[in-house]
Amino acid sequence: MASNFRPEGRQNLGDKVFEGILVGKEELALFAAYLDGHDFSPNSRSAFNQDIRKLAVLFSSANRERFVVGRVTTRDVADFKDHLRREKGQAVATVNRALVTVRGFFAWMIDQGHVASNPAKKVKELKRQTLAPKGLDRSQVRRLLREIELRQDVRAGAVFSTLLYTGCRVSDLVNLELHDLLLVLLCEFSLASSCGLG
Repeated sequence: MASNFRPEGRQNLGDKVFEGILVGKEELALFAAYLDGHDFSPNSRSAFNQDIRKLAVLFSSANRERFVVGRVTTRDVADFKDHLRREKGQAVATVNRALVTVRGFFAWMIDQGHVASNPAKKVKELKRQTLAPKGLDRSQVRRLLREIELRQDVRAGAVFSTLLYTGCRVSDLVNLELHDLLLVLLCEFSLASSCGLG
């Protein structure tokens, strides 16, 4: 495992980033200098190696030329993003991390005077999809009902029963007005009576 305290360990981690790929003469030294110029953790270095390697592989195969950082265009980076998501089926977070890596590498190369512009700057990251709210499982519901009953907390029982038996969300419950609550409670009472629970 590479260590931030041993330069030889850091060098070995980046040595194989372009192994088996047609690249320019300076690319390995540039990428090694980028890694050495920052205090990245070993896990970050490994991830950055993978991201830059993926870009180099796609660039050299799609363009049928050596991967040279000065020849990378915005189109190449956009194709890279699409390739990772559509063809490789990688997660949104993985694709976005790869874009951030490429953008950071090119930003560093601009600062060092190796390239004039950042081809990744205009390529937007993928939007993350918000996940649907996760419901409670039966044991969690039973635990809450038992706790409410043991504490004899009428208010908590009313709130929780409204959420549980109507299927509404917390935001829906907060927006309810008094006449809505009375209607809900009336429905609950009539349901309980018809089931012989009231």
